[in-house]
Order: sequence, then structure tokens, then C-alpha cells
Amino acid sequence: MREIIQTGKVVAICCGRERREAKEVTDEGYIKTDYGLEGDVHAGKGERQISLLASEESKELMEKYNLEYGDFEQNIVTEGIEADHLSLGDRLKVGEDIILEVTQIGKEFQDGYEIFHRVMCERGIFTKVLRGGEIKARDQIQVSSS
Repeated sequence: MREIIQTGKVVAICCGRERREAKEVTDEGYIKTDYGLEGDVHAGKGERQISLLASEESKELMEKYNLEYGDFEQNIVTEGIEADHLSLGDRLKVGEDIILEVTQIGKEFQDGYEIFHRVMCERGIFTKVLRGGEIKARDQIQVSSS
């Protein structure tokens, strides 16, 4: 039996058509099973179908550099979900239908990235879509341990 270890919510959804460019911020989208956010350049087969970043992690940089959520290239902006308290295999239930499985926390910081991308590289959460569905800003998120 999985135990709920964190709860939070979706603040915004971000979708982009080009790699290494800011994503458009929206209030809703559709996440496809074993694929990712419909219309997003990073969607597809693999282990990093959806990326998440806590609004708490980016707030200071957003204010300092006048950035928006999509500038970090994440798909879902969360509130209340802390990367430090997640493990590989944990599951996130988003809204009524969506189930995401944590496959990676953080990634390598590459040359050519802007300095503010470091927060995504250090604190970003990457997931695989086990079950898709409609996603909306303000959807609740429940994290259960593996």
C-alpha cells in the first residue's frame, strides 16, 4: 500500500514548441499516457516525459531577473511539492486521473544554459506518464511513496 507523503497543487502548465526556449504558460492542457504534455517539444517515449518545478524553488530568481514560469522550461509549476522529499518510483496523482512516476530528480547542467536554468537542473523533477488526462491550474497533487 502506498502512503501519501506530500500534497500540493498545480500553479501553471507550460508548453513549448522549441528546445531551449521559454514555454508558453497556460491554465490547462492534456497529458497523454506514456508520452507527456500534448504539443510540448519534450513529449515522447522515454523517462522524462513531464518535468515539474516547485514555484518556491524559482521565486527568488523570477523576481531578480524578471522571469516567468515558462522560462525554466518545466511543464508543470507546483506548490508544496519538495524534490528533497521525493524518491525514484514515487507517484504523483494530479487531479482526478493523471498518474506520474518519478524517474529522475535533477539533471546535468549543460553549457549554453542560462544561469537561471541551474534551478531546473538541480531541483527539477522528471516523470513518466502512467495515466494521462486533462490537467488544470489549481488541480490537487498527492504524492505517494514507492
